[in-house]
Formats: sequence, structure tokens, C-alpha cells
Amino acid sequence: MASRLESIIRAKVIEFVAGEISLDVLHDWLVPIVWSIEERNDPKAEKLVYAIELAIAEHSAHHLLEFDFQFTYFYLGKTL
Repeated sequence: MASRLESIIRAKVIEFVAGEISLDVLHDWLVPIVWSIEERNDPKAEKLVYAIELAIAEHSAHHLLEFDFQFTYFYLGKTL
């Protein structure tokens, strides 16, 4: 079962995939979580946060096309 934090993160990813929020909004929302994730003692949420950060970095470096990026986020919202 997902922790509360993990569920909140997944819900925000789904908002992004659905086009309800921009990548900038998602990233800005995620930054404070990234800074404190290791202190939260939530390994699944930590894995999810780092996977999202990696996807953002790969997209920013043009290693992920827009379709692949959206699919990656959809996958992150449903798995891990």
C-alpha cells in the first residue's frame, strides 16, 4: 500500500499527464520534497521522487521526446 506522501506525489504526476498543470508547476512543487525526501524514511516515495527528477533531467537534456516523456510520467504515476 502506498504511503500518503507517495499517493500525493502520484496524484500530482497524474495532474501533469492529464495536462492540468505544466512541467514547471510540477517541478516547482516537487523541489521541496526532493530536498527533504531522505529524512522522511519512505523508500517508495523516495524512489518515485528520484525517478521523476531523472525523467525531468532527461527531458531537459532532450534525451526524452515529448511522447516518451508523457508516457514515462504516466508510468511513474501508476507504478514503482
